[in-house]
Amino acid sequence: MMCRKQLSLALFGLMVGLFLAPAGMADLIGYWPLDGNASDLSGNAYDGAAQG
Repeated sequence: MMCRKQLSLALFGLMVGLFLAPAGMADLIGYWPLDGNASDLSGNAYDGAAQG
C-alpha cells in the first residue's frame, strides 16, 4: 500500500513538472548549441564571437 502511494505521488509530481515546463520556454533569449561557433539559433540574433 505504501509503495502504491509513493508511486502515485511520484507520477503526480512528474505530471505537474511536465505541465509547467513549457512556461519557461516562453522567455527564451538565446540558444547556443555549442557546435563550434557562437551563432544564436533562437532567432534573436545574439551571436557571439568564438575565442580560444
